[in-house]
Amino acid sequence: MTKYLAIAIFTGSLVIMSTLTNAQETEDSSESSAIDPVVLQLLLESLADNIEGNISAAERESGELAKLVRALTGISVLDIERFGICGGPNSELRKILGDSACGGKAE
Repeated sequence: MTKYLAIAIFTGSLVIMSTLTNAQETEDSSESSAIDPVVLQLLLESLADNIEGNISAAERESGELAKLVRALTGISVLDIERFGICGGPNSELRKILGDSACGGKAE
C-alpha cells in the first residue's frame, strides 16, 4: 500500500511542478510575474518533505482508508473524528484557516 501511495503522491507533485513550470513559461518575461527558479526549488523541496512526513505518519494509522487520508492530507482520521474536518490543534489546515473556519477551537 505504501509503495502505491508514494507513487500517487509523487505523481501529484510532478503535476504541480509541471503546472508551475508551464505557468512560468507562458507568462511574459517581466520580473514581477515570473516564478524565481530558486523559489520554485524551495517550494518543491518543502513539498517533498511534507509528503515524506505524511507517508511516515500514515504507516501509524490503522486501516487502509485511514492511511490514505493521512498520507494525502496529513490529518489523522482520529483527529478528524475528535476535532472536526481540520484535524487537531497542530494541524496546518487549522493554522491556516483558523479555529472559527474549522468549527471551533480544538481542545
